[in-house]
Parts: sequence; C-alpha cells; structure tokens
Amino acid sequence: LAFFVMMPTFLAGYYFYGIATPMYATDSDFLIITNEGSGGSSPFGGLLPSQFANNADSIAVQGYLQSKDAMLRLDRDAGFKDHFTQDWIDPIQRLNPDPSNEEAYKLYKKNVKIGYDPTEGMIRMEVVAANPELAAEYSRNLINYAQERVNNLSQDKRNDGMRDAVEAFEKAKQERRDAEEKLIRLKTENGADPEAVIAAVRAQITNYETLLIEKELERSEEHTSELQSQVP
Repeated sequence: LAFFVMMPTFLAGYYFYGIATPMYATDSDFLIITNEGSGGSSPFGGLLPSQFANNADSIAVQGYLQSKDAMLRLDRDAGFKDHFTQDWIDPIQRLNPDPSNEEAYKLYKKNVKIGYDPTEGMIRMEVVAANPELAAEYSRNLINYAQERVNNLSQDKRNDGMRDAVEAFEKAKQERRDAEEKLIRLKTENGADPEAVIAAVRAQITNYETLLIEKELERSEEHTSELQSQVP
C-alpha cells in the first residue's frame, strides 16, 4: 500500500507543488462562415452560408491547425520551440535543447487542443504556454492561420466555379454556331427554306441563345462575387 499508493501520491504532490512550472491556457471559440451558399435561388444570393460547406471547411481547418505544418509556422512566427526549451521550465514540460520537429510536434499536440462541435458549427481551441501573454499570442496566430486557410479554400471554390462557367459558356457558343451552320446548309442544299425544318432549327437556336444569356449572367455573377471577396 505504501509503495503503490502513498509513494506515488507523495511524488505527484511534490512535483505539482514544488517543481512543476505553472502553465496558462487561452481558450478561444470561433466559427467558420463562408458565402459559398444558396446562390441565385435565394433573394439573399450567396450571402447565406451553407451549413454543409461550413462543416467541411471547419473540419479542414481543424485538421490544419492540428498538423505539423501549423506547428512549424507557429515556431517561425512566435518561437514555439524557443519558449519550451527555456531552463526555468521544469524538465517534464520542457523540450530538450535543439529539439527535433517530431519532439516539438509531440509537445504541440499536448499543449494545443482543438475540437469541433458539428451541432453548433463551433471550433474550440485551448493553447497552453508557460507565459499567459505568449499563450494568447499563440492563440491569435493560430486563428489567423485558420482565417487564411478558409480564404484559400473559398478562393479555390470560386476559381472552380468560374472555370465551369467559362467552359459552359464556350460550349453554348459552339452549339449556337453549329445550329447556324446547319440552318445555312439546309438552305443551300434545298434551294429554298423548308418551313418545318427551318422552324425547328430556329427554335433550337433560340434555346441555345437563351442558354448563352444564362451562362453570361452566371459568369457575370461569379466575377462580381470574386471582386467583392477581394475588397478589404
């Protein structure tokens, strides 16, 4: 009993009250909201966020903030390794001098906890450091990384949407030209306008022209959305 209960309890109490360096935690809650949403079918257009897009973006941001890339960037920007290699931090919570990235990442995962609540769409983050001001600085940097990550994801979506709109626009133009060529060929081959055939071809041209106008409007909306997103 003394060896397995009393001694470990005594050693743990001695460590926490006499040796352990006090650690400070900064808690942050934030939402990922994008304007990649309901599109033109809603009177509010793309201003209404899509919950499914938010879930995907939030999970992507959570994974990035928990990655080694985020740790390395935090180390470059705010000296993560330098802080935890200082001599006044107790040996259990301190990194060895000149630690490897793997050693630093192991401590990073221990001191940076990130969770995502899909019911509220909220990302909750806890950042621990031996200095309260530095813990807050680490938290601000990580939130900035999350914002940049979401902006990059949104830009990729806009680029994909613009590319699809341009491809559909070019396809509609080509189909319109093909229909006009068919009409001209019928006139030339028959020497006169076969009214029934000509009417059908003209109806087809009208449909393509309508589709062309729709694609032009869609492309204009995508371009306007891209310009608005670039305005600070």
